[in-house]
Amino acid sequence: MDSSSALSTEALAKSSRQAAFLSAIGFVLIGVAIALCIYGLYVLEGKVRLAEAQLRTLQSTSIQLTADIAGERAEYVRLQSVLDRARLQLGTGDTDAAGKTLAAPIAVNGAETVAPRVYIQIRSDTQRPLYERLAGVFRESHIVVPAPELLEKGPNETEVRYFRKVDEKVAGELADTVRKITDGIVQVRYVSGYEDSPLVKPHQLELWLGPKA
Repeated sequence: MDSSSALSTEALAKSSRQAAFLSAIGFVLIGVAIALCIYGLYVLEGKVRLAEAQLRTLQSTSIQLTADIAGERAEYVRLQSVLDRARLQLGTGDTDAAGKTLAAPIAVNGAETVAPRVYIQIRSDTQRPLYERLAGVFRESHIVVPAPELLEKGPNETEVRYFRKVDEKVAGELADTVRKITDGIVQVRYVSGYEDSPLVKPHQLELWLGPKA
């Protein structure tokens, strides 16, 4: 083989090696691009799920606020009717009847007629779907459920807390409902010291979801 043929063969081999190297780099770059796209989609999916959870919470809060406003309007109309009746009775000089009429709203607005209100404490955003399910069931029973409160610390097991002994039965019923839905342990706890406290409204309860709920 003459020198020109040897040089030509060596050039071809070198060119082939360069092409193979460039091809390998191309495959690596394509792999990196695909990996980055997959990671970007994963991050985007997480953001979408978080946004959907926040939207559900806002919708739930909006529904509850609408119900609260409707209740307040109905109560306003009822009280206005009571006042009108009392004015009529006073106008006829029947002060005793007017006094009884005005005393009636106090009894109606007492603790016995206040709808139970349950504050649900969740441990992480992953429990928001469970909150939505529980809140839906509770609201069907005319229980007020505000937006969830995200707290990283809490009891190891799911727990229903009540602050007035008159709410013991309601707390037990709530616990039974949560047990059926979560198929887990649900404890009932009476928190003393709030029987006459202005900090706790009548029929106010709390549901603390355990970390494994």
